[in-house]
Amino acid sequence: MAYTETKAGSGVDKTFDNSFITRNELYAILDQLKEESKFYELEVFEVVEINTTSIGEVIGRYVFSEQGSSVEEVQDRTFLPLNSNIIQYPLRGELWLGMSYRGQQYYLARLSENITDVNFQKFNESTISENQTTNFSRGGDFIDIKPIPATIDEGDTLIQGRFGNYIKLSSRQNEGPDDSSRITINNKKSVIDLESVEDSALIGMSSDSIIISARKNVDIVAEGDVFINGNSVTVKNNEAVNIITQQLVTDYSDGVKKDISDKLDDIDSDSKLLPENILPMARAMKEPIAMINNGVISAASKILPPVIGPGIPNPLNLSGHLIDLQFFNDQLKKVKEFFTFEWTDKKEWKTVSLNQLTEALGLNELNSLPAENMLKWDEFFDDIDAAKTKVANIQAQAAATAIAVAGLNAAFDTIQQGGGSTESIIEALDAYEADPSNPPLDTTDIRAVIAGKGVEADDIKRYLDFGGSPQVRELLISSKKTEQDAQKLSSMGIIADLINEGKNL
Repeated sequence: MAYTETKAGSGVDKTFDNSFITRNELYAILDQLKEESKFYELEVFEVVEINTTSIGEVIGRYVFSEQGSSVEEVQDRTFLPLNSNIIQYPLRGELWLGMSYRGQQYYLARLSENITDVNFQKFNESTISENQTTNFSRGGDFIDIKPIPATIDEGDTLIQGRFGNYIKLSSRQNEGPDDSSRITINNKKSVIDLESVEDSALIGMSSDSIIISARKNVDIVAEGDVFINGNSVTVKNNEAVNIITQQLVTDYSDGVKKDISDKLDDIDSDSKLLPENILPMARAMKEPIAMINNGVISAASKILPPVIGPGIPNPLNLSGHLIDLQFFNDQLKKVKEFFTFEWTDKKEWKTVSLNQLTEALGLNELNSLPAENMLKWDEFFDDIDAAKTKVANIQAQAAATAIAVAGLNAAFDTIQQGGGSTESIIEALDAYEADPSNPPLDTTDIRAVIAGKGVEADDIKRYLDFGGSPQVRELLISSKKTEQDAQKLSSMGIIADLINEGKNL
């Protein structure tokens, strides 16, 4: 509050009478009459309370004129900001410069003994000897995080916040250019820099995330280039995306192009993200796969060669085997290239229906596998590891059956080549039927023929040459087809790995 301090003058102790005085005595008398007065309009006060019901209003106690007064004595007198446009609101324990006007107290500016202490406090400065406060809370929910003050250069203007944030009006003169005004808005990890250096200007924004939200339109206009760079750029619109340009260049040589035409992970969708060219390649390979499969079946049927007449093998049979061998040699490279999926273009990806893919590969037409082993393609990718394990089990079973059939085939083939014996046929049949995991085989007819009186290996050969034991022929054919169908399932395991790769792109 404003107060006046008066000091009395000093002079000579002389009675005021009508006698003559000297000049020196006159000066002494005048000095005695004068007094020294000092008027103090501004005074430092300590903030003792914060009024939570009126923003910016505080209760303070003057450091000099109210030294030692209790809180109750100053409770009815409040301080308001002198200028409500630009203000940093006080905290308990701070020292501020105050004044009075028409009975109302105002605060002007905060005092600090240490300018590096952003939230400087000086509790009990106005009660050094009595009525000291013991509650050192700063007011409300405020917590002092001990922020580091902003660095400044000569001529800077600084608005320092209490929480490590600030606004600084500065320049780049310390780096050389004279005309280089700069405004920095720093909120710790979020910074905006506005710079004007001679004839060039720059606005820089740095943060973890930058969000621009407009109730109407957002326009980005530049006389030069517009450059957008990021790990992933997503453009989403409720209606349409229009690109109007003289030239459109798509360069993803160091990246991947994705075409999400169908929803992913939708409850009604079986679409997955796969290489863009997988469907046409699958359709192109459907016929060769079918030809290869039929060729294998045909080769299996030739293990028991047809005859022209009793005991006379067909001379074209050997030629048929040679033709099959040449066919497989020609197709082997193509088959390997396809089932390794090295032809997939991993630069362009799109959403592909798995049902369309399995149909294009001919996998929906597999019918030689037992029903309990068949896979449901809509469930295959729910648990890829479990599905791949099931595929491996199906292939292992098919391979085991092929091995068992191979032993049976060897015995019959030896007979037809003019060797072997009836005992070798019986042993092969017994070994096959002893394994309960092998497909069932009706051997009644061949066993009955062998059991006949005086039957030798030549008799069994003639029996087979005339088409005997058709059950064995059917088993050989179905075994080969089952093995081929099981191997086709490997492609779905590779596709599953591709889908996982697509998710990680």
